[in-house]
Amino acid sequence: MSKCRATSFYVNPKTQLYFSSSTLATRAPDGSWVEFTHRKDLERFAAEHPEWDAICYVGSAGGLDHLLEQMKRAPEEVERWRIDEEKKGDRIKFKGFINWLKENHPQKFAALPSLWQMIYDTDNSASYRSFRIVPDPNSRVGIPVDFFYAVIDEFFDQDFLKSLYEGNSLSALFETYAAVH
Repeated sequence: MSKCRATSFYVNPKTQLYFSSSTLATRAPDGSWVEFTHRKDLERFAAEHPEWDAICYVGSAGGLDHLLEQMKRAPEEVERWRIDEEKKGDRIKFKGFINWLKENHPQKFAALPSLWQMIYDTDNSASYRSFRIVPDPNSRVGIPVDFFYAVIDEFFDQDFLKSLYEGNSLSALFETYAAVH
């Protein structure tokens, strides 16, 4: 989940929600539930609870009691999000790096795992949503199992794994990109 204006928040780079039309809450480390109604609430909570797992639940407007009831009655209507994971360390540069590869090193881009190509290419509408991979945001159809077999094979391809280590091709290209961006 990304920050936006005080009255709204982004649950992913393409989906902006407003506190006035959504309920955003989390389970605190002590087990109690906390509702966020303003971006500053979220920032303050994160600062006060460094051990917090940064998982939030987003449902329709109506407040915390409504969200908790919605989680019991219709859990498929409540989405679960992790706050700002993509904003930590060098991760914030990753999407830009993937698109830089696409423009400047198309052969390297083409050799990346297809999941990275789908999710991080700004010309593709695919995204991660509520801990799910969503190739087409307008479709509710599940992803076929074969897709996951193919993606796992790509991520564990020996040449790809070797390219990630410091000093190897993909690592060196990321270091070049990160030094300028």
